This record gives sequence, C-alpha cells and structure tokens, in this order.
Amino acid sequence: MSQDTIRQALLTYLKSQSDVAALIGGRIYILSAPQTVGDPYVVYSRISATRSHVKAGPSGLTESRVQFSIWSKWFSDAWAVAEALRKVLDGFSGMMNGVNIRSIRSDGEVDFFESDTNLYQVASDFLITHE
Repeated sequence: MSQDTIRQALLTYLKSQSDVAALIGGRIYILSAPQTVGDPYVVYSRISATRSHVKAGPSGLTESRVQFSIWSKWFSDAWAVAEALRKVLDGFSGMMNGVNIRSIRSDGEVDFFESDTNLYQVASDFLITHE
C-alpha cells in the first residue's frame, strides 16, 4: 500500500466526520492550501515513515508520523479544530477507506503565531501504524 493511499484515506475520512466538517467544511489539504482559502483550515503532511521488520524481513507495517497544521485568525478556532481532529483520530483502529489502520495515537501539539500572515497555528502530530 503506498503512502499516497494513507494520505487519501485520511482526507476522505476526515471530510466525512461531522464534528470536523462543522468547523472547517472541506478546507483540509495535503501539503499546501490555496492562497485564497478561508479559515480555519487544515494542511497535513507525512513527516516520517518507519517500516518495521521481523526476523524474516519486512513485516508489511508502516508507522507514519503525520502532522496536521490548523490555521486560523483566531487561536480559539484553531484549537477547536485540533481538538476535533484528536477526538476522531486518537485511538482509531480498523479500516479507513480501504487502508488497514492498526492504531492511531496523538503525539502532541504545538502552538504558533505566524506574523507574516497574522494567523495562529496549532500543529498536531499523530503516529499512524498501518498496512
């Protein structure tokens, strides 16, 4: 299963989650957002991917670190989206749009203010073990 498949599975899954969609609508993007996007919005990317091995060779499992960057004019809005993402992702296991997810766990958040854009950012990392 390619890394593009996990990225697309996350996109489709998150767009289908009513608590997330209520806050951002369809404003969730892989790697970059359009210049004219409204806020709040989410951009996510794979930070790393570690493939596990067993004695006989590759196990077929990958642990991907995915970072979700939530951007908004208001910190409270960015944080609300981060909380909604955590609620639908942290602890998830099972099939996600054709991808077998063994586990998803939250691995922390960091807050920022971007003075060039005057936007707040909450960056949330998740470790996703998948086939």
